[in-house]
Amino acid sequence: TSDVSTSDVSTSDVSTSDVSTSDAHPGLRPPMQTSLADFIKDTAEGKEAGQILRACVHCGFCTATCPTSQLVGDELDGPRGRIYLIKQVLEGVRATETTRSHLDRCLTCRSCETTCPSGVRYGRLADIGRHVVEQQVPRTGSDRLLRWALRTVLPRPDAVAR
Repeated sequence: TSDVSTSDVSTSDVSTSDVSTSDAHPGLRPPMQTSLADFIKDTAEGKEAGQILRACVHCGFCTATCPTSQLVGDELDGPRGRIYLIKQVLEGVRATETTRSHLDRCLTCRSCETTCPSGVRYGRLADIGRHVVEQQVPRTGSDRLLRWALRTVLPRPDAVAR
């Protein structure tokens, strides 16, 4: 398998140009086509991810409400770009640290879901994608320790004040 990198998913791949009309989504591109890899296609997560991916019509409305996309300005740091990265990983392209970095930048605020005309459940797809990427690209010990500390301390500020 090959690796997912930022060069594999270009802005032109995820633009709204060439918008065509489809019966399912008038005025928008047809739903995304997927061919999930053997390791996930017959699992509950794979079936759910496939259904979520097929709901996406690449309209880009989600990028207008995504704080990370607005701040960073990189298509791959917005929901539509991350959907393409997750799709590639689920289709068998090996994730890289760059892939994980783009997924990590998502705040999981789900504001993209509120503007999606197709009802894409991005938060759930991101959870599935992150799980697969974590398996393919394990974190370093220091990174795991930092993440544990943040999960433990941030929700309990009283623990720090003692």
